[in-house]
Amino acid sequence: MLYGNEVLRDFYLGNTNEEDLRRREKQARNAAQEYARANTVEEHQAATLIRDGAYPYSKFQELGLYAPQGFFEKTIDFSPTSMPLMPQTLSPFFGKCISELAMMLYLSDPNRTANVTFMGIGAGKGFLDHDLIDHLMTVKMNPEWEDEVNRLRRTSEFLVTDRTDRSQTLLEEELTEARQAHQLGDRLKIMRVNATGFELERKPYGIIYGNEILDNMPVEPIIEIDEALYGVVVVPYSEGMQVADEESDYKRALGERFPELKGKTLSKDEARRLIETGAMGLIKFKPVLIPLHSLPDLREKVENSSATQSNLENPDYENLYPLQTGLTPMLRSVRKSFSHGTILLIDYQPVHGNTHNWNQAVLNVLNFSLKDPHDLDFQIDFDQVKEEASREKMEVSYFSPQNETLITFSSLLNTLTLKDMQRWAKANGYGNLTPAQLPAAIKSSYALFLPFSNFHNIICLSF
Repeated sequence: MLYGNEVLRDFYLGNTNEEDLRRREKQARNAAQEYARANTVEEHQAATLIRDGAYPYSKFQELGLYAPQGFFEKTIDFSPTSMPLMPQTLSPFFGKCISELAMMLYLSDPNRTANVTFMGIGAGKGFLDHDLIDHLMTVKMNPEWEDEVNRLRRTSEFLVTDRTDRSQTLLEEELTEARQAHQLGDRLKIMRVNATGFELERKPYGIIYGNEILDNMPVEPIIEIDEALYGVVVVPYSEGMQVADEESDYKRALGERFPELKGKTLSKDEARRLIETGAMGLIKFKPVLIPLHSLPDLREKVENSSATQSNLENPDYENLYPLQTGLTPMLRSVRKSFSHGTILLIDYQPVHGNTHNWNQAVLNVLNFSLKDPHDLDFQIDFDQVKEEASREKMEVSYFSPQNETLITFSSLLNTLTLKDMQRWAKANGYGNLTPAQLPAAIKSSYALFLPFSNFHNIICLSF
């Protein structure tokens, strides 16, 4: 049930109305909540055995997204017919806006240095990176910035990073033109970097940016049922093979609580061997809810997160809070790699009663297959981002709904050139349009996708 994006896309394409949108949201959320309530393990010893044998949700998420057969390696190709991303559908306007915002923040930072490294994290195919670099290197900005911009054009370095094999290839394809057009040579580097754990040779100042990187970072869903808190673990099992008969305590505990899993449960080692031998289609996954008191490491994280405790019962979350466990490692990686700088992050906020997160934590696990993987992203809580940033001695230098930021820089729409329109056409699969057809086509596309910016925020952290 890939629910959230499909329903929103139907809504904006005019295939459904708002009343139907709300009805489908409520239906999906209720189904997820009913499943969760029926799949708890209350007895402490059984919960402990299942906890130790199953995947924590964040490990399952990591496997589903980044394993050799995972979503970002196998499924997503960032083509116009796959997942629509703002830097692609609003190219090059989106990248121009982020470039201007980055310059505005840089020039207002008392800690700025002459040597600047721009670092894109979770770059995917590099739509944002291409347009940000192109705007910075070619377009006349605010006349008051001219000297600083000219210096950055001469001296800045650009690191464009992602962790997947597929993205290394896609980034080379996407950014070769920019490297050549602006004679960047070795000043533009494409690197394999996991955003949740890296340490570069220390640099004096960085402008680190990422679009929809937070929503794919490791998450542990915290669910409240009848005033009790639960975490989610994920059990691998198989219906298409003979499972080893050894009766481990883990398998016995699962079979007693969930008779339908008897003779089907896989240990993590058995699941790993199936993945390594290419038999991914034999593996299925079941989410199980474990009381938080039986998950001491996760319980400690919840107790130390005021954002979790404050917002769990907020109507925006509907008793499911996406506790991010990859955020702090990312912030610490940035601090290790740069003396000063700004982190600029764009991502989803919870919308429509948290239906998307309920589906990702429960129903979409049931439908997940490494044979045909789908996205495992979460709409995030920016209060948690602010709280974790404060702990790492970072300050919020900018926070705004994305649509308001785009409005701030909307005058850039009046400066789009034929080259810009051809860039949009190439990024979105409309290379067959004539120059005369481009203005109307890009206007129509922007009108369709700009409303999606209502569901994103932009946060900038200075250090």
